[in-house]
Amino acid sequence: PLEHSVVAFLGVNGGRTRMRFDADYRRNNGNSLQFDGVDRETQRAQSNDYDFNFNLSRELAHGSLEFGAGYLLRDFDPGLGLNDGESVYGDAAWFFNPGFAPKTSLGFGVRAGADDFDANFNQNYVTPSFRWRYALSGKTTLYSNLGYEFRSVDGPTGIDSENFVYSGGVSWAASPKTRFDLGYYSSVRPSYTTTGEDVHLSGANLRINNRLPGRFQLSTQVGFENADYYASQTGVVSTRDDDFFRFAVDLSHPLVVCEKLRGEWGVFYHYNENNSNIPGVEFQQEITGVRVGLTY
Repeated sequence: PLEHSVVAFLGVNGGRTRMRFDADYRRNNGNSLQFDGVDRETQRAQSNDYDFNFNLSRELAHGSLEFGAGYLLRDFDPGLGLNDGESVYGDAAWFFNPGFAPKTSLGFGVRAGADDFDANFNQNYVTPSFRWRYALSGKTTLYSNLGYEFRSVDGPTGIDSENFVYSGGVSWAASPKTRFDLGYYSSVRPSYTTTGEDVHLSGANLRINNRLPGRFQLSTQVGFENADYYASQTGVVSTRDDDFFRFAVDLSHPLVVCEKLRGEWGVFYHYNENNSNIPGVEFQQEITGVRVGLTY
C-alpha cells in the first residue's frame, strides 16, 4: 500500500532573530516507510497524522533566548480500537556562553504541555530542565537535555507522577563522505492501546550516512527502545514491559525534474522486532519498498 506525506515550512532569518514554522501531514498506513516514524504500539494501524511546530530564537551578547510551541494530532481510522492522541506543548530556554568555555552553551528551560488521549484522562505536565551544547570541533558536536517532569492526571481516580526525562546525542563527521549521529532519549506519554496507562520510553538510535560514487547515498540505522507501562489511574493493574529493536538500510539518489522541482528516490529495507512479557503484542516485521520525495 502507498503512504503519503506533505511537509511545508516557512522561515525568516534576521540579523539576530530566526523564526520557523513547520507543518506536516502524513497518511500513515502503519508500514513505517520512515525509520523515525515506526510506532511499536500501533503496528500496521492506519491514521491521519498532523504535526505543527513554531520555533523562535534571539541571539544575545553572550547566549540566546529560544522559544518553541507545537501541536500533534494522530487520528486513527474507525474500528481499530485505538486511542486517538492530541498533544500540545510550549518550550522556553535561555542559553549562556561562558567566557572560560567559548565552545560551550549552558541553558535552563521549561517545557509545559497537555496530552489528551482517548480512553485516558487528560494530562498536563511541566518539565524544568538543564541543557548543554558543546562544539568539540567543526566535525563533532554534543548536546544534552536533562529534566524532571511533573505530570498531573485529571479525574478523581487519576494518579499523578514524577519522571526523570532526558534527550541528547553526538554528531561526528568522520570524513567528508561519512557521518555518524547517535541520539538517546527518555520520555513519557499516554498509551495508544490501553486504558488508564502511561508508558515510559527509553532508547537510543544510531545513524551512519555514507556518500557513494555516482551521487548515491547509503544510510544505515539501528535503534533500541524499552517501554515500561505504569498505571495513570486507580484500579488499573499495569505489568507490560516491551523491548523494541529496529534496523534499516536505505539507498537513495538525487532526483532533478526541472530547475525548481527536485527531490530524491530511494529503495529501503526495514526490520522491526518487539519482545514483551505479554505474548499477544510481540511481532516481527520486514518491509521492503521504494520511496520518492519531491521539493518545490
